[in-house]
Amino acid sequence: MKFNHLGIAVTNIENYFKTVLQPVFNCQTMSQIYTDELQKTKIAFVTTIDGTCIELVEPLGDDSPISSILKNKRGGLYHLCFEANNFKKDIETCKQNKFILVSAPKPAIAFNNRQVAFFLTPSNELIELLEEQK
Repeated sequence: MKFNHLGIAVTNIENYFKTVLQPVFNCQTMSQIYTDELQKTKIAFVTTIDGTCIELVEPLGDDSPISSILKNKRGGLYHLCFEANNFKKDIETCKQNKFILVSAPKPAIAFNNRQVAFFLTPSNELIELLEEQK
């Protein structure tokens, strides 16, 4: 597996980009904003000057999993994403190492319908596995 992106939960994608990423980190471009009904989120991607990809994740409503993250006052660091070389095998490897599957594989609009799955590690970090692009 290889690192793909860092996910940050935000209340408003455009506002976060304009008030944090542009003026502080000199990020100049943002992808289109995707609406993903299956994940109950809006999503956009920003690339930093050094090439790091940041996914901004905004809730579609109060029933979005992102809403509960934003209620936590410590900030919106949400997940780390790793692109899986062998999606099914890597899911099994996670399970064998006591990762808890919290969101079963489903297509993600922002990744051209590649499958994503979410796990909690034994120390409670949220990890997203992204099916490798073919």
